[in-house]
Amino acid sequence: MINFIQKIDTALLLFVKTNLSHPCLYFLMLLITQLGSSIFVILLGLTLLGLKPKERRTGILILSSYLPSQLICITLKAWIARPRPTIFVSNLSFLNEMWGFAFPSAHSTTAFALAIVLGAQYFRYRWIFMTLACLVGTSRIFLGVHYPSDVLAGAFLGITIGALVSFSANKYLAKKKGVGLSETDINHPDIEHN
Repeated sequence: MINFIQKIDTALLLFVKTNLSHPCLYFLMLLITQLGSSIFVILLGLTLLGLKPKERRTGILILSSYLPSQLICITLKAWIARPRPTIFVSNLSFLNEMWGFAFPSAHSTTAFALAIVLGAQYFRYRWIFMTLACLVGTSRIFLGVHYPSDVLAGAFLGITIGALVSFSANKYLAKKKGVGLSETDINHPDIEHN
């Protein structure tokens, strides 16, 4: 089964490298991939901490989803120790990311956790956040630093962590606000929470 997944992963990577490589697309993917970087997420979370109460709460949730996602990724990478695609496919990576292990994609985990948290706080824009997270995952494959299965595992982890953090925050807010405030009310885009 593992060999079968490896073959599919490698075939998809080679397809992307052979058919989708373009300098403009490369530049765009380099920008998009930064949306899943630790620097971006930490700076976003810290910036939001200095704003109004709703944004402050969002900053706390972003950082609260970031920390466990990174710890889980670091643990899984060390435990599974899957080499990056560049080890198997020469001249594949557009980036100089030869260090570290591949599974799961930490950028994808971070991006999807961020998308879930932001989507719960800014419900009207949830599809924009999810689309951006999907683009981050795609960029990791395009840049040759992750296999598709690394990205899928990262997406699953990120969605799970983001949902758990958002659910926990909603339960806390419902308890704090008192009787009559359901989870639907908390997530409703037209209700302002201070």
